Amino acid sequence: MTIPGMSVAGRGFTSYMSNATMNNILKKKYDIKDNMEYKEYIQKNGDAMSASLKNRNTELVKNEQWWLGEKQL
Repeated sequence: MTIPGMSVAGRGFTSYMSNATMNNILKKKYDIKDNMEYKEYIQKNGDAMSASLKNRNTELVKNEQWWLGEKQL
């Protein structure tokens, strides 16, 4: 069964947050001061950050709280 608006691929929601906004939120979350430090952090910890975001989003969807995703990053 699909939810209205859900694509066949199972993507039930879309974030319209800009990349710049997402980057600024992540810089603040990980206490990163400048773009070079951010680049190095992403290169070293990108896989862990990606897994963390995926797990967080999966939990929000399971708990039917997917609309909170952008507010609780």
